[in-house]
Amino acid sequence: MYAASTYYFDSSAEVDGSADVLSGIKAANWYHVGSLACGSMIITIIQIIDFIIIKLAEKSVESSGDNKCAKCLLRCGECCLKFFE
Repeated sequence: MYAASTYYFDSSAEVDGSADVLSGIKAANWYHVGSLACGSMIITIIQIIDFIIIKLAEKSVESSGDNKCAKCLLRCGECCLKFFE
């Protein structure tokens, strides 16, 4: 997008009309790496919480035997976690 916008807005009769692809890569790496890292951290935290809750729920269902209510609650909890993920 950076190259396309610089090509469109900076092109005139005096300028050769070249697109700044390398400047776009530099800007993306300089200004947006923190956003990518923050998003990755949020996804990782949600996946860890998901893993812990699912393992605890599976252990509780195993200890309760063949309880249909416990299995239903486990599936509803999994659905809610997948929604947040």
